[in-house]
Amino acid sequence: MRIGILTLPFNNNYGGLLQSHALQNYLKRRGHSVLIINRIHEESKDNEKFTECVKYVLRKVLLISHFRKLYNKLISKEMRAFEECTMIFSEPILSDSDFRKLEKYHFDALIVGSDQVWRFDYTRSLKYNYFLDFAQSWHVKRIAYAASFGVDNPHFDKKETEIITNCLKEFAAISVREFSGIDICKNQFNLDVDWMIDPAFLISRKDYELIIRDSTFQKKGLCLYLLDRTTEKLDLSDRISATLNLNSYSIGPQSIKFSFQIKNNKYPPLCDWLKGIHESSFVVTDSFHGCVFAILFNKPFIAIGNRERGMTRFKTLLSIFELEKQLLSSVDDYNSDILKHEFDYPRVNKIISDCKKRSDVFFQKIGL
Repeated sequence: MRIGILTLPFNNNYGGLLQSHALQNYLKRRGHSVLIINRIHEESKDNEKFTECVKYVLRKVLLISHFRKLYNKLISKEMRAFEECTMIFSEPILSDSDFRKLEKYHFDALIVGSDQVWRFDYTRSLKYNYFLDFAQSWHVKRIAYAASFGVDNPHFDKKETEIITNCLKEFAAISVREFSGIDICKNQFNLDVDWMIDPAFLISRKDYELIIRDSTFQKKGLCLYLLDRTTEKLDLSDRISATLNLNSYSIGPQSIKFSFQIKNNKYPPLCDWLKGIHESSFVVTDSFHGCVFAILFNKPFIAIGNRERGMTRFKTLLSIFELEKQLLSSVDDYNSDILKHEFDYPRVNKIISDCKKRSDVFFQKIGL
């Protein structure tokens, strides 16, 4: 089958890029032709006045350059190189009317997911695109794989609920990434949906080790990956580093305290980011996908939750593997006893295998 995947823009998001890379490769191995729908987000995520002048200029640049020139300036060349070498994109979709350009790809199926594709704070004016509103008259299978609302109790008004319900009723299959998403779909849209694991788990550890084989990254010890860096989190990492007697290093952007510095506002290469986790002895992270790859690489870790980014993602992920004790709601919840936890990774790996089989069945039932 010819399949189009619609997910959030990758930008410099390691986890977002790798989950899509994994889903694309998983489907290819099932014999399908897969393409990423290149839906361009013109809006700033920051809802404050970005200045109308700058917004106007950005829109003009996007329209004139078809996004690529601006994208090349904003995204690190290493991340862009990985995308271009491993993923196939449609031509840029700049507006709803542009979706007609996808007709030439003759898709048999469209998949929305994974990541927080149903979180309106992130999709904003494009929100209904992520319920495949543009394809309602198309003769294609519509599927949601591990789609995420991002929060436990999203608010949808009457109009939004009606539009979303009408869109989702046209889907051949719907799965969500968080357990709370099952309740949201049942209570707000009167739909029974399934749960599926993040697509990053659909390919093997060896697949990711192929990505890092050319990395020159050589640090070992305590790996720190923080999306929201605070003094409190950095102080906590120092305490953990001292307790475990491990040298610490950061694999995140704009590192102000560790030796892995960002030059010219560029992000570390994706292969170095992966290797930083792979080679670590312990991981401290406030990132959902930081946890995912710590688990995939069988590393002991601590997750620091972030309510603004969404706690439900962490809770579902860690509960699957019975690792809830590794989640701190805040740095104030830290107790050194958490470092004594013994990780039963043979059992965790068996759960991953079982979850992959669930995904196989999910796709088999809809002919994919």
